[in-house]
Amino acid sequence: MPPMQRDVAEYLLWMQVHNYAQTTIVNRRCYLGYFVCFAEARDVDDVESVNLELLQEYQHQLFEHRKANGLPLSFGTQLQRLVPVTQFFSWLRRSGRIRVNPAADLTMPRPDRRLPEATLTAQEMGALLSIPKIARPLGLRDRAVLEVFYSCGLRRAELIDLAVKDVDFARGTVFVRCGKGAKDRYVPIGERALFWLRLYMELARPRLLADTSSDHLFVTSLGSPLCADWLSRRVRRYLAVARVDKQGSCHLLRHTVATLMLERRRSSNSPVDV
Repeated sequence: MPPMQRDVAEYLLWMQVHNYAQTTIVNRRCYLGYFVCFAEARDVDDVESVNLELLQEYQHQLFEHRKANGLPLSFGTQLQRLVPVTQFFSWLRRSGRIRVNPAADLTMPRPDRRLPEATLTAQEMGALLSIPKIARPLGLRDRAVLEVFYSCGLRRAELIDLAVKDVDFARGTVFVRCGKGAKDRYVPIGERALFWLRLYMELARPRLLADTSSDHLFVTSLGSPLCADWLSRRVRRYLAVARVDKQGSCHLLRHTVATLMLERRRSSNSPVDV
């Protein structure tokens, strides 16, 4: 294994030992792999040979890169690929593996701080919820998924990781394990979402599990946990069938929940005419 790849492997192991989230480790492995390939293509295979000029060249390549659709990488995406590299070299310096951190003087791009343009109206959300065919087990599952998204505003990974025991019907809460930042939290869930969850758990989930056993709340037709990319495609298809012409999928629903909650709060705090 080339020296730089070996150092990356040790860095990722260090992250595991220090209880970094698995998704963070996976992303670091991916983005550091991009940089290692870039460096090795320029005959640089050890960290001591990396200098500020090489890092700036890598940053310029990210800026010039064009996706398959011809569009450039957003500044947020460029930053997402650069941060693991700077963190890696900071770790190398702290652990005494290099004498000087070449990334210390790298000027990072400033990401856009814009809110998402698209959120669903209450009418569009109602149209979306009506699409799944609830007479079928998979349709009933999808209706329950959409209702939980709409009621709780969970992230995609958080919903996928929900276990049956995480739903407290008596208290009206959902326990989210290891959410963003590896933090646990309780989230309130509405009566309507609980109604559809009960139907799904009583009528559909046992049929989907068949001969398999799983603690996951939402499962596929084979009884396995949902796949993140598949779930995004599923939600996007329901949006299309509902004739909602807005970009996004699972995260669009999360922003919709936040926006509608804010609108309701403003409405409830508005002055009353006498």
